[in-house]
Amino acid sequence: MTTFKYLPIALLLAPLMFFTACQGGADQQDAEAEEAPASEFVALTADQAKLAGIEVGRAEKRSMSASIGCTAYVDVPPYSLASVYAPVQGFVQEVTQLPGEFVKKGSVLTRLQHPDMVKLQQSFLESFSRMGFLEKEYARKKTLASTEATATRDVEAAAAALAQEKATYKGLRAQLQMLGIPTDRLEAGGDIQTTIALTAPISGYISQVNVNRGKLVGPTDLLYEIVDNNHVHLELNVFAKDIPQLRVGQRIEAEVPGSDARYTATVHLIGKTIAMEDKTVSVHGHFTKEPVPLLPGTYLQARVFIDETAVWAVPEGAIVREGESTFVFVKHPEGFSKMPVATTPAVNGYVALPVGEDWGSKALVVQGAYYLNE
Repeated sequence: MTTFKYLPIALLLAPLMFFTACQGGADQQDAEAEEAPASEFVALTADQAKLAGIEVGRAEKRSMSASIGCTAYVDVPPYSLASVYAPVQGFVQEVTQLPGEFVKKGSVLTRLQHPDMVKLQQSFLESFSRMGFLEKEYARKKTLASTEATATRDVEAAAAALAQEKATYKGLRAQLQMLGIPTDRLEAGGDIQTTIALTAPISGYISQVNVNRGKLVGPTDLLYEIVDNNHVHLELNVFAKDIPQLRVGQRIEAEVPGSDARYTATVHLIGKTIAMEDKTVSVHGHFTKEPVPLLPGTYLQARVFIDETAVWAVPEGAIVREGESTFVFVKHPEGFSKMPVATTPAVNGYVALPVGEDWGSKALVVQGAYYLNE
């Protein structure tokens, strides 16, 4: 005997239609009821289905698998992060940038001024002048020695003095070049610079500004930090016990808590050391599409998918739960029937259906199945 089930009138705001198929007499019906359980159909009009939010669709082939949950954060590679320090002690002359501003490689960030810079250039010019004199003196004594007009040791002393002055000259020149002071121009004109410019070593966005006008800074003071976020990556903190299940190339999905946006990446590198404070291993992931609208340091929740396979799946709204049992509703010409299925936990809003059924040919309730079960 086939029976049909009413939906609650308060839910659908309209009476539902019932269809009863009867076969034979009362004795025959009793015999059939004992042999097999009754099957139920729920029939709705199009307006009733729309009012209840019921949608009919098909199962989808999706790549689903078990996954490992972990925390993650957005980071940049070392070559995309630059710190700017003062090469020498000096007073800050100007500050024109703010955190968040974009700067190009080579653009001036600030200028420093200090008497020691002037003394360094002065010492360089003096050494340059002495070296010229000692070169001539060495050439003169070498000529005299060839005519035995002077002792050999005088020539050797002149050569040693010249070599010593050359070393001093080269050392001072290297220091000035590190400061960005052009030594060729200094030698040619003797014009001493009173300030030096600190420039951006890379193009990117300024993340830190730790200077102000008049501040005395030294070589140990971090003045600016610049981040090039054209390429960012994920750094995952995976518990050590889960590391044996990870492989390079596995898919990662991450999301910022409180946001609906999801970002996909793949496992690129797996760390080889364990952080003792929390027993995690660092796993490096590359985003599938770049650029991503995430700043370095952004915290995310992530999942790494392992042993992925293509299975038939439906949205979570298609699954009805009754205690330990789960069901889906199948669309028939007579109405909707409830079909028991064994399911696994949802992954990204979808639930895998058991293998062995031709799910692609079945019309299923993909949203609002809960209301049919009332």
